[in-house]
Amino acid sequence: GEFDAVMVMDQLRLSGVLEAVRIRQSGYPLRMPFDKFLERFLMIVPRARRKQLVTDCGGTVGKGLEGLDLEKAAKEVLNLAPGIVGPAFADTDWAVGKTKVFLRDSGTKELEQARRLALTPPAMDIQRVFRGFRTRRIMGEEVKGLYRQINELVAQAGVTSVKQNKSVVLERFKRATAVEGHVD
Repeated sequence: GEFDAVMVMDQLRLSGVLEAVRIRQSGYPLRMPFDKFLERFLMIVPRARRKQLVTDCGGTVGKGLEGLDLEKAAKEVLNLAPGIVGPAFADTDWAVGKTKVFLRDSGTKELEQARRLALTPPAMDIQRVFRGFRTRRIMGEEVKGLYRQINELVAQAGVTSVKQNKSVVLERFKRATAVEGHVD
């Protein structure tokens, strides 16, 4: 039951615990693998620049992260971030390791805010399209009901085709209106 201090330190070092503690102590509480970072924050880069970034980093536009040099792409997003997010996002807010991006709290907040802003227009577009669809569906049912009522009225008037007998329908309407006016 005794601990061998050298063996314990080797195990802590080899398992990455000491490195994680060192990183946290240096002020980078958020650690994200490159792919997760890009899935979350690549969207803050404007569309045209994003396409260029994907191409520059060995990827294919429209194929997601497939074939992309993840480390290079993550660094590029981080280098572009101050121009997108603003000067509040500084080089000191992030660091890049062998497999992960390390972010300070302040940097994370700035990137998350930029992400929310990037998501707002697409969310509004989805809402706009859905509301239009719903309105067209509801109005379509009401318009069909009105057409049925018009066809019933035309049938009651004894007209076979509204287009062919437009003048007949108008004449009968005028007569009916005139009769109603004299009934009082």
